[in-house]
Order: sequence, then C-alpha cells, then structure tokens
Amino acid sequence: MMFIFLFHQQYYHGTNGFMSDMLMHIEFFKTGKNLYSLTYVCLGLLNMLPNPGDCIAVYQTALLLLGVFATKKLLQFLMPHKDKWIVWVYAWMCNMFFKIIIPLIPFVGTFRYEVILNFNVYHNPTYIAMKPFAILSVYYFLTFIKTYHTKRISVKQWLIFTGLMLLTTAFKPNFIVGFSLAVLCVLIIDFFRHKGKNILNYIIVGTAVLPSIGLTLFQQSKVFDDSSHLRIGFMTALNAMNQYSLITIFLSMVFPLAILAYCFRDVVKDKFYAFGVLQMVTNLAITFFVYEDGWRLNHGNFLWSSYFAVGIFCAVSMYKHNKLVEKNNKGAVIITSAILGAHVMGWLNYVFDLLNGGRPF
Repeated sequence: MMFIFLFHQQYYHGTNGFMSDMLMHIEFFKTGKNLYSLTYVCLGLLNMLPNPGDCIAVYQTALLLLGVFATKKLLQFLMPHKDKWIVWVYAWMCNMFFKIIIPLIPFVGTFRYEVILNFNVYHNPTYIAMKPFAILSVYYFLTFIKTYHTKRISVKQWLIFTGLMLLTTAFKPNFIVGFSLAVLCVLIIDFFRHKGKNILNYIIVGTAVLPSIGLTLFQQSKVFDDSSHLRIGFMTALNAMNQYSLITIFLSMVFPLAILAYCFRDVVKDKFYAFGVLQMVTNLAITFFVYEDGWRLNHGNFLWSSYFAVGIFCAVSMYKHNKLVEKNNKGAVIITSAILGAHVMGWLNYVFDLLNGGRPF
C-alpha cells in the first residue's frame, strides 16, 4: 500500500515534492520525443484511462511485487532444499537493500541516489519495469549453465530466454551490455573447461543475446544526437556527479563484499556465485570507464546496469550467507547479518523520506 501511495503522489504531485521521472515519461509518449522505451507506451496508455494516477500506481506496484517474486524464484533455484518461507525472507531482504547511511560524511549521509548502486529504485519507471524481467533472465541463464555441457537446450528454452532479454531491453536498454559481457566470459571459460563438449549449446546461448543487442543499438540511435556522445574516461561522469563517488559505491555493497571476504575461494568453485561476482565486475567497469559528454554528463546513465548488478551480487551473497549458516560459522553469520541489517535500515530511512516527499535525486 505504501508504494501505491508513493506512485500516486508522484503522478499528482510530481512537480512539487514526490519527484520522479514518471511525468516526463508520460510526456515522451504524448509528444513522441525519445520514444525508445516500452515503459513510455505503457504509462501513456494507462494515462488515457479513467483515474490514471491510480492505474499507474497499481501498475508500478505490481511490477515491484513481480520483482520480489522473480528474486524468490532465483534464490529458490540457488537454495533448492531451503524452506520456501525462508527463501521468501531472503527475497524480501534483497528488495530492501540500500546504501549504508553514515550521517557524518557530507553527501554520503543523504538519501540522494547519485552514484549509489541501488537495486531498489522508485523514481524511474523504466528501471522498475525492467527489473523483474532482468532477474528472470539471470535465472534462466543460471539454469542453462547448470546442465548445458551435458543436456541439450530446447527451442522453447531459447525462445523464453531470448524473449525475457528482449522484454527487459525494451523497457530499459542498460541491462543487456554488461549482462552479455558476463555471459560471454562464462561461455568461453566453460567451453574450455569442458573441452568443447556440446558446442551447439554454447552457440545457442550466445546467439540468444543478439536480438537484444540489436534492439539496444536501435534505442541508442533514438537517444543520441550531436549534443551528446559516448566517451571513454576513468570516473569522469562519477566525479561530475559526486565527489565522494568511491566511498558511496563502497557503502552500496558492503554486505556482498563482506560475504566475498568470507567466500572468496568459491569464486572459482561455485559457478553461480562466480557469475554474480563477474556481472558486478563487468558492469562496474562500464560504469567507471564509459560516460556521455555534453548535457547528459551528470545524468549517470551508465550507472543503471550497476544498479541491477549490485542486486544480483546481493542475491548470490544471500545464497552464500545461507551456506555460512549451514556451516554454523557463527562469527561470519553475525557480522554479515549485522551489515545486512544496516543496509535494510538505510532502505527504511530512504523509503520513509520518499513517502514524506523527499527528493530521490
């Protein structure tokens, strides 16, 4: 209910507190300007219904809940023998993940999202729509790498995987680049590890990302003009947005980094955990080195993929946290649980601030 209220307020009071990108995206649909996202079409059509603010609020809340369900499905795959209600708790915790707030540090102690790697974004409808389908894309890929060196991938599986990535990209194009790079790395490593067995499966999985890459290139052609271009430079955009960018990024992922400190050997032993780490690394590389110049410099549009990646990094860290519990590693469980609690407290404060009309950006 609280998110229905938040999105309702964003629609009716978005120009005076409760700020978001919602009204701008609706305007894109009305004018046809920058109309490259399926989100704009969904919002535009809902805006034509009676009580449009209510309809859009329910639509976006439903997408948030679908994201929780997708997270639960992913975690249940990673923890197949865990009681489903415990998995639900892990899934909700993953969707209550936010930067640890340290009030004494300027800017870092605020809720503003610049350079925060925040899995849970409530001011951007394209990200809200993208998130559940991106999680399901990761889930399907992990099911493939579990058996694709021994079991043939069916046409139906390929179509579902390809369709999920296309739908994700149609809502927001940022996901597919970092994801496809991580997929490529896994395919190359597994190909040599299994000595080229079932090579057709590697080709099938690899080609599944191509339609989404093609769609991304089309979307980029709609976004860029002569006033803004893609550039390469280390932390250029991050430093333009936030002088405390490195510590802000660190505070956005303390829990998964703490789990990594305890489970670093599993990066080479556990392919599911390794993929979560690899996707985080590839997306951080994009975030650190790729930026847009001109008027879009401080928009941070290459942060979005890292927003999602930190969520998957958190999800696979929840999976390893459960392993620490099963091993009865009390010290590690207490420390990492306390850190996770600090992240959730940050989320609670952030959401409370948004519900009171605070600025997300």
